[in-house]
Amino acid sequence: MKTFILCLSLLVSVSVFAEEKPAVSYRVNLMKSVGGDMGAIGDILKNKMSALTPNIENHAVSLNSLSKNLLSAFKENVPGGKSKPEVWKEWAKFEKAARAFEQKTGNLVEASRTGDQSKIGAAVKELGETCKGCHTDFRKKDK
Repeated sequence: MKTFILCLSLLVSVSVFAEEKPAVSYRVNLMKSVGGDMGAIGDILKNKMSALTPNIENHAVSLNSLSKNLLSAFKENVPGGKSKPEVWKEWAKFEKAARAFEQKTGNLVEASRTGDQSKIGAAVKELGETCKGCHTDFRKKDK
């Protein structure tokens, strides 16, 4: 009987973990996509690659699209990855930060359409501050 209970508890544990892992994996991949677009924009601006300035609009549109998935990706309280428990404990604050991210990505789309690297840079800086604030409150530090 003890063996049966042990096996059953292991199966339940594995089952719960299996259900949680995809949600965490999705969030991690979503944030990697955000990082990829931000990195590409940063490379273009930092290296003054004016021939690639038009590409920034594509990255900005991608960021804005990704921002619309942020809240649903974190809605379910599934700990893991680099997410702090504060995401769910302080959901209203997290939701406000996610909405600010979406608004700032929209601003970046508009700035990118001007083709003016200084305007784009200012929009990227504002967006970066939004990212930094959210990471400070809701993301575990890298070790």
